Amino acid sequence: MPFQPLFPGPHKTMKILQNLKDSNYHYCFNSDVKKIANLLKNKSKYQWRFCAPEQIPPFPPNPVVFKSNSNKFGIGVDERNRIGRIYKGRYTGLETFIDGKKLYSDKGFFMLTKKIETKTAIKPKLSKKEFFKKIDQYLKVEDIINIEKISKSKFSKLINLINKTNKDQFFKIQSSGWWVDNKELNKHGLHLLRVILHQRIYEKKINGNKKSKDFNFFMENGYLLKKYSQFNSKKIRIFLKKISNQSIPKINWKKVEFQHIKNDPQYSMHVDSFQNTFKVWMYPGNATKKNGPLHFIPKSHKLSFDKLKWLYDVSISSIGKIEPAFRLDKKYFKKFGVEKFALPIEKSNTILIANTVIFHHRGKAKEGMPRITYRMDGDNDGGVKRLNPFL
Repeated sequence: MPFQPLFPGPHKTMKILQNLKDSNYHYCFNSDVKKIANLLKNKSKYQWRFCAPEQIPPFPPNPVVFKSNSNKFGIGVDERNRIGRIYKGRYTGLETFIDGKKLYSDKGFFMLTKKIETKTAIKPKLSKKEFFKKIDQYLKVEDIINIEKISKSKFSKLINLINKTNKDQFFKIQSSGWWVDNKELNKHGLHLLRVILHQRIYEKKINGNKKSKDFNFFMENGYLLKKYSQFNSKKIRIFLKKISNQSIPKINWKKVEFQHIKNDPQYSMHVDSFQNTFKVWMYPGNATKKNGPLHFIPKSHKLSFDKLKWLYDVSISSIGKIEPAFRLDKKYFKKFGVEKFALPIEKSNTILIANTVIFHHRGKAKEGMPRITYRMDGDNDGGVKRLNPFL
């Protein structure tokens, strides 16, 4: 199964739409078929993205969700290009029914998504003048030197190009979108500018926050492991507020259980975003390395020259069109440090908080091996919801 976007060609698309009208697909209404057909015509705005079987909505970025008389649902396609309805259930999480069979616990599926930022995304609040003012205010001399050295281009050239962008393109530049699909801008260092500018603004925001041993450890290493008995939900909320400067709602834990699959894309080392992203896991006390806990490289969240060079190299490639993460080739591992993995402390329920701009990946395990974690329920990106990165 290819773990990459799949956009059927005209012949395959027609075949899929014909199958939708087949009696085997009794749960699809005629109006559904018409909506899907119209979307599939516009390849510049829509595509298929792979969804791992245990993912919790909303996923992947900008999913296309239709509303029927019975429920809200998305459209998914399995590895054989069969279309199914994907329900968002309050307790059952995600269920995919194709040919009347429950599929999601098998190998995952593809889901129709929007390629572009939409009005439902966080609206940018900065004009170009204000954005450039942020650059003057927060960027350090060494930041500009690094951008020029890595991109081999004058920083003034990048600023001029940004100034010439149209409304839609500038929307993407200052939005929370993790990557801007503009080869020329990225060639001159746009992705590096977004990464560094966000980091400098973030540092200023948390500078006055009360420091603690846990706070200092997290900022230095990019993660924190604590026994839940000593670091309960109330303490987690306080800690998350300190590192994010956001109010954190009451925490409700949701059990997430799935079986490992072959060729899971989460097995490859990657970063989640260009901006600081804080996620929380609770591991049950009986979890072991065999269950595939999170692996990560401590301190790799920091913007070293090597990290910036890698970010630049990936940003000018086409990987952003393939999936919403920058993945690290194994040949680079040693350059960024020694890999570590999270395990329960003293066989007790254990909290892991990570800034997922750190290099990390899901631990490999045998196909079918169960992996159980508890996650913060709700629309919170699995920890702290990402807001506009430049405000």
